[in-house]
Amino acid sequence: MAKSKKSQSGQILLITLLVLSFVAIVVLSLISRTTTSQKITTQIDHYAKALSAAEAGLELALQSHQSQSGTTETGVNFSVSGPIPIGTNNAIYALPETTPKGELAVVWLARHNLDGSLNENPAADYEGSYLDACWEKGKNPRVAVVATLLYKKAGNFLVAKSPYDSDNASRDNSFSFDTGGVRNCGDSGNFEGQRLIFSTLVSGYNAASDTLIALRLRPIYNSSRFRVQTEEPFRLVSQGDQYIATGLAVLATSVVEAGQLYPAPGAIFDYVIYSQSGNFAQ
Repeated sequence: MAKSKKSQSGQILLITLLVLSFVAIVVLSLISRTTTSQKITTQIDHYAKALSAAEAGLELALQSHQSQSGTTETGVNFSVSGPIPIGTNNAIYALPETTPKGELAVVWLARHNLDGSLNENPAADYEGSYLDACWEKGKNPRVAVVATLLYKKAGNFLVAKSPYDSDNASRDNSFSFDTGGVRNCGDSGNFEGQRLIFSTLVSGYNAASDTLIALRLRPIYNSSRFRVQTEEPFRLVSQGDQYIATGLAVLATSVVEAGQLYPAPGAIFDYVIYSQSGNFAQ
């Protein structure tokens, strides 16, 4: 009888220890989860503050067109580097968005001042004698393009137009397409295009006195992405400004990048009737 009581007491003690161990594990797990949750919440809060600071600095930089640094009301530091020119690093520049059918894509050929105004000076424009303009091929219907060159001559703003269509024979639209001068801007599988020689587009063009302002590309029959390739060793002038903003909180760092292209020029003369020769100056 005594042995039975001792055995029962031992079993009760063992069960009690197991229960206490289980309870301790559960409590420790809850404490660990609570601590982890608090850390995550704190990190999210710091990240949100860092992101807010980076965005605030970015907004200041976009307004002032220059780099910025400072501290927000919440005590988070931010710094913004820029402006970093867009489109000046390589011979090939891919425009960032698809241009809808009938809309306009703009490639700037004249530089802009720090305040965003246009520098209408021949010494400040693109220095090459030509530019290859390319658009997507293989679409149905096939893309045709109207290229419009905006330039300034003897104090007057003028335009020269030239329409291109590799399917011009079947569509009979009197657009031109020089099969011997087809360009692809580095992507023969997806793009086709034409070399736009400024002295051919503009009668009496003088690089020393005439100012190239911008090239406008309008896709016809279908939407298209555009690329342009410069004449070596020249590069495009800046197409806009890019900024890199960093917000630095205690437990988090946030980096935000933003690009701002220069506003497109007015659409004057963009809807005039094409000449039978395919290009002309207005």
